Amino acid sequence: LDTTAQGVEGVLVSFKKGGKDRNRLALLVAENGEWKMDFPAFSRLATPAWTEFLDGQAQLATVRVYVAADQYFNGPFSDESQWKCFGIASPDVPNLLYGYCKADSLQAQALGKVLSSDKKMSRVTLELHKVEGAASRQYLIKRVLAEDWAVTNVAPDDR
Repeated sequence: LDTTAQGVEGVLVSFKKGGKDRNRLALLVAENGEWKMDFPAFSRLATPAWTEFLDGQAQLATVRVYVAADQYFNGPFSDESQWKCFGIASPDVPNLLYGYCKADSLQAQALGKVLSSDKKMSRVTLELHKVEGAASRQYLIKRVLAEDWAVTNVAPDDR
């Protein structure tokens, strides 16, 4: 896998759903010399559930998503010189979301590193926070917890 996390490997799982062939990546993490499947990564676990977060029942969520650099600046995130914008997508959410972090923050540095390769989009685990005055699809990126969907002991924004 293209990640700096140590001891993480991937296995492609093929299955049928609704009569269609599907693929999903199972992440394996080395733990005490044994390989274990990271089920939260495989199931794209969001805590709390996406519905609770998007409906406003929770102000903070840990989510496994795809991110890409974006350019939508509006509301409390309207100053392009202060904020970095990222498009956030999940197969579990119907609409594209927007995540923002301060341009000089550790979160911006971590996401910049993740997106610095030739890939236009990357899997990451984020901590998102609702911000007063933001549109329904705009969120503050409080933490970059992992460069993939498997969360390890050290978050990228702590490095």
